[in-house]
Amino acid sequence: MSLKKILIRADSSSKIGLGHIKRDLVYAKRYLSGCDVSFACVRLEGDIVDEIPYKVIELKDDKTSTLLEHLKGFDELIVDHYGISFTDQKKIKNTYVDLVLKVFDDTYERHYCDEIINHNLGSKKNRYILESFTKVNLIEPLIRDEFYKAKKLNLKKEGVFLSLGGSDSKNLTLKILKILKPLNIKINLATTSSNQNLKQLKRYINKNRWVKLFVDADVALVMAQSKKAIVTPSVMASEAIFMGLEIVAVQVVNNQAEIYKYLKQNRYKCIKMRDIKRLKCLV
Repeated sequence: MSLKKILIRADSSSKIGLGHIKRDLVYAKRYLSGCDVSFACVRLEGDIVDEIPYKVIELKDDKTSTLLEHLKGFDELIVDHYGISFTDQKKIKNTYVDLVLKVFDDTYERHYCDEIINHNLGSKKNRYILESFTKVNLIEPLIRDEFYKAKKLNLKKEGVFLSLGGSDSKNLTLKILKILKPLNIKINLATTSSNQNLKQLKRYINKNRWVKLFVDADVALVMAQSKKAIVTPSVMASEAIFMGLEIVAVQVVNNQAEIYKYLKQNRYKCIKMRDIKRLKCLV
């Protein structure tokens, strides 16, 4: 019996971040074992395509027509890409009628698919407008295995974990460091080599040794050595809460609004990007 062939459509870059690919890898490991999994990605500056341990189809662009050229032979398509709209999904379903189409959703958009996947804190089925054939699958936050391992370690906890994602596309990290400097606290700063502002950060940190920089490190281990966390309202907030850290969530982009709302309703400390000066009163 042949394995079910599944294609995951997602991108990553210094501009859009790395979160989609990272959560798709957790999803694939947790839910798609025993399947023949492939990824379809457009190569972009600062992407992590080379870290994907599955076959990768490199797309020449992000047009739906280009994706359609590669769907023959697949049983299922999982879309984790904001650029593939309701109309695009309908085109895919009408072209490949037997293809099962699943879509990751963070913002309660309308979808033309067989299944909507939402793994965010506080997600609700009744907020979706559904087609007659569409079901909603609310799954647990896609926390990576390394967090479960790191949580069991008895490490000394000191300072504040700081990360605004692997790429920090809004270049807020340096501003936050300057805001926190008068507090005289240790900062464990986690980022990746996809961060286009990395050289600037290193120059600052070389003169400010109260900041310890972790590049492409095991984020779970860094969190396990921290008491508090400044993170975005994203899966990283779920990870920090899972690790038992007191968090301050900073909303950076619109697709974080729903998790931000959930955290605020549940009395976690939350601020908008425009209010980051308030951080020195919240940490």
